[in-house]
Amino acid sequence: MDQEKIVGILEGAGPFLSKSYQSAVTLNGMSWRDAFLMLISKTFKTEEEFQAAIKGYKKFIFESMRLQEEFNDSGRYQCTGYQEALDTTYNDMEYMLSEYLPGLFLSNFLWPHHVRQHNFYTNQFLSELKPRSQEKQLKFCDVGVGTGYYSLMTFEELSHVSGTAYDISDASLAFANQLIARNGYAQNFEAKKFDILTENTLPKFDFVICNEVLEHLERPQDFIHCLGEMLEDGGKMFLTAALNAANRDHIYLYEGIEDIRNQVLESGLKILSSGSFYAYGGASRSQRTPEVAAFIIAR
Repeated sequence: MDQEKIVGILEGAGPFLSKSYQSAVTLNGMSWRDAFLMLISKTFKTEEEFQAAIKGYKKFIFESMRLQEEFNDSGRYQCTGYQEALDTTYNDMEYMLSEYLPGLFLSNFLWPHHVRQHNFYTNQFLSELKPRSQEKQLKFCDVGVGTGYYSLMTFEELSHVSGTAYDISDASLAFANQLIARNGYAQNFEAKKFDILTENTLPKFDFVICNEVLEHLERPQDFIHCLGEMLEDGGKMFLTAALNAANRDHIYLYEGIEDIRNQVLESGLKILSSGSFYAYGGASRSQRTPEVAAFIIAR
């Protein structure tokens, strides 16, 4: 799709979205803008596809804002458990493909805390892996792949990698497969419907990615333990979670980065570095501001 059309669609999608795009360009610069437009042009083949994604993003974000207001009043997430999340979200193909996944995908570019988290991933995690990926083929697993965006960025940044993606949602697997294929990396990528909590044997990988999955679980501690079991000796993990951030499928409430840190350490893993990023300026945890926390982990 023509890049001028992409900009026109973004700027014509209403003041809220247009401002988010312009803020992202201001925050990240013109080189980021050019890379973003190139990625969008590869990912959405037609103007109609991108328009549909924008429509889904707007629905997704307005629902998130409504749920966040309710969370600020009640202090708890609305989703009562994993089965409810399956029934209302992950098993609803139409909702996942029209709103949820387009919303999540575009949030990587339009939400400042997601942009900063991505920068932490590329600058702190992938940069350390680059020398190894130039010497040998590295295997990675993206657990709870969602849109596939972090897998895609891994292929973009590292020379010799092959990726496996796990998810329990058919819609996520389909979206991720399409994203990777349209950007030219399908030959090195395999997506599987796979739940690491229910499997007796877990494959091992050189590095593991798990982006904002923990808050979707009833017992994230068990999940972290399984993720650790998937690391080869000397392997590393990039693990993130959302804090004080309401969504229709968020179950486990993390109120501070220490909550996640303690679960990681209790799983016998080592934290090499970490970062946290608020959704907007002038924020604090006492005000229950949405936040993402990221950890680079080793066994």
